[in-house]
Amino acid sequence: MKELKQTNKIFIAGIVFFSLILIGILTMKKPSLPYQMTAEEAIQLIGNKDKMVSINQLSQEGYQLIDIRNQFEYANGHIDNATNVYAADLFEPFSIRFFKQLKKDGKKILLYGKDIHEASDSWMILSQLGFDNIYYLKEGYNGYQLLQAKKSLASLKEPEKPTLDYANFFVEARKKMKNAAIAASAPTTKKKAFTIRKKKKKKVGGC
Repeated sequence: MKELKQTNKIFIAGIVFFSLILIGILTMKKPSLPYQMTAEEAIQLIGNKDKMVSINQLSQEGYQLIDIRNQFEYANGHIDNATNVYAADLFEPFSIRFFKQLKKDGKKILLYGKDIHEASDSWMILSQLGFDNIYYLKEGYNGYQLLQAKKSLASLKEPEKPTLDYANFFVEARKKMKNAAIAASAPTTKKKAFTIRKKKKKKVGGC
């Protein structure tokens, strides 16, 4: 009798165990964002500069700019025509749909943060998810601001030259004053005045 009860307990425990396994298998879902790279391929991404874009190339390729800084940083200033997708939201369903649509449309996506590290980390993960159309900005937004400041300084107009050359004016004025002083100090000789006497006419005739 005891052996029968023990056998029943083992049997019931076995059913429960396999039931749990079956439930786990049936409820298991595939990850929504499966990696599409092997570990070896992911390692090769490290140090890959083919997807790194310099600021000078921004206007050449027609990238779709994605600013991954937070909304407050974005509001304080961003690159023209950039869309704000905060780094913490990059892997949300709405962001993934957006990236998939851009890839379908043949668009190149350029990520940028405040520096290269902020963008390159996000780029690496998205690349492993199969987005081979994503690039990242080398200098980041900090570098972009620095470049704009340099351009502003270079575009400032040089002070206009005065219409009158004051230096030459004073040189010429000094020469004239010097010549006038020399002329004033030179001795002057008085010319003698000669009077011309008129000759008296001789009287003709008489006693």
